[in-house]
Amino acid sequence: TGSSSQNFESIFFMSVQSVTKEIMTVGDWVSITTAVISPTDTSLRPMPADHQFIIHFYYKSDVVSSWKYITSRFRQPGLDSGLFSVKYMLPAGSVHVVRVIYGYGPFIVGPCVRSWEYYDVDDLMFTVVEPFSTVLPSLAPTSSVAEEDLVAVYDTEFTAPRCFDVGASCNTWFKNGGVGRDANGGYENNAPNTIDG
Repeated sequence: TGSSSQNFESIFFMSVQSVTKEIMTVGDWVSITTAVISPTDTSLRPMPADHQFIIHFYYKSDVVSSWKYITSRFRQPGLDSGLFSVKYMLPAGSVHVVRVIYGYGPFIVGPCVRSWEYYDVDDLMFTVVEPFSTVLPSLAPTSSVAEEDLVAVYDTEFTAPRCFDVGASCNTWFKNGGVGRDANGGYENNAPNTIDG
């Protein structure tokens, strides 16, 4: 997976947030939100009838299972940036992964689209607790960021941003040392940002 390194057609950040409980718990509905950067001028680009600006959303309930498709969203050409959200219910599993694929090409559903003219693929790993759990898992030293605003750090084992602690949200904002784009829309701090390279 990875990216074709187009700064103007890229994922700016990703966030996963519980919409039903304070702590993300199996059975909760969560919202995946992403901001994407699009080119403002597409006048010189060939626009075949089957090509679109597409955002695909996927999830898996552990790092080894297969990707599950959630849905897709579409961008209009010539717009600078946009914010998109989708919801899904957290299945059983303690370490979840969500994937956002943003690119330009024909509509193809697949967790790794390499045939698009431009694309960016990013994953976000986060911890989920079982219902009625009395012990919250801690897989790393406690973060200094409040549980309700966890910022992912780069996990070198899985080559993707990850929130080790549990909370109501997990995001890749560029603030607080996160691994999203920088304030000027620069390249990602780490690459690849996907668990499968």
